[in-house]
Amino acid sequence: MTKSYMAWNEPGKNQDPWGKRNDGPPDLDKILGDFIKKFSNMFSNVGSGSGSGSPDMKLGSLGVGIIVLILLALYCVSGFFVVQPEETAVVTRFGAMHRIVDPGIHWAPKFIERVTKINTSIIKHSKHGGAMLTADENIVQIEIAVQYRVREVDEFLFNAVDPLDSLYQASESALRYVVGSSTLDHVLTSGRAQIATDVKRHLDKTLERYKIGIEISDVAIKLATAPEQVKEAFDDVIKAREEQEGLINKAKAYANEVEPIAIGKARRMLEEAAAYKAEAVLLAEGDVARFKLILPEYKAAPKVTRTRLYLEAMEEVFSNTSKVLIDSGGSQNLMYLPIDELIGSGKEPTFRQRRTIKYTDPKVRGPEAQVLSQDNLANLRNRYRKGGN
Repeated sequence: MTKSYMAWNEPGKNQDPWGKRNDGPPDLDKILGDFIKKFSNMFSNVGSGSGSGSPDMKLGSLGVGIIVLILLALYCVSGFFVVQPEETAVVTRFGAMHRIVDPGIHWAPKFIERVTKINTSIIKHSKHGGAMLTADENIVQIEIAVQYRVREVDEFLFNAVDPLDSLYQASESALRYVVGSSTLDHVLTSGRAQIATDVKRHLDKTLERYKIGIEISDVAIKLATAPEQVKEAFDDVIKAREEQEGLINKAKAYANEVEPIAIGKARRMLEEAAAYKAEAVLLAEGDVARFKLILPEYKAAPKVTRTRLYLEAMEEVFSNTSKVLIDSGGSQNLMYLPIDELIGSGKEPTFRQRRTIKYTDPKVRGPEAQVLSQDNLANLRNRYRKGGN
């Protein structure tokens, strides 16, 4: 079998790219040793205080001192740090908590103490949820939003390996507990606010027990729906209940509007009835008193008393009405009624209009027939009172 060689493997060539170069790398150990030796000699000469050193050696010692001072100044300056008003800083020394510093300018030695700043005023959000089982063995898709902030920075940094993961697990646990204790109807309709309140209460208890330095500001339900298979049916139920609540609210509003009016009318009717009762009683008592006064007169002159009572009643009846008096004895007379005066312009006749109404017979010669008026009626009444006939 014939062997094939690469070009660099041919005899005499020695051109292997992976082989060593003729000029190898410098000896680092030797270089480092020489540098340490020179550095030690330089400091030994400075420490001896002899002035026999060369000018170059003295200049090098001065430069090293300046460099050391500059490095020391930089080290001191690098230890200053500023804590903003919304922040709280935790200083650890060799990994262990040393102190908590408030907002302002502070100093911590570099490489010895470490500063961790945490914003304790900003409100952060986290979402939790998923498919969960309710108390009536139904599945609901629910999602909540938790608002929180860091309250105790030392607890937040040292009491839990991952405080945010602890918050997530505690929120999931509280949500599943509350949803598992509620019915599907309660979760989807009127129980959302109550569920959010219960989740926050259980979450606060859990975080207080574990002391991870997180404070819950608010819990709100962002999503609560039924499974896709029955979502339409539940939407119809929810819509019907919303309509029911709307009708109930409308009925309550109508009741609140009508009830005061009805109460006012009832009170007015009661007051009117009481006033009518008092008026009727007073009128009845007055009639009784009047009849008691008339009784002795009636016993003394019955006919005159009856006539007087009749005239008074007729006067009261006809005092506000238009009147026409006809003499029944004059049957041959042609009566003439002044319709214009009776009707007028459609208004109630005045006292002057109804005081005197004439009737005459234009075919009969002689004086006009007797004219009866309100004055004649009053004279007739007075005559009966005085003469009795």
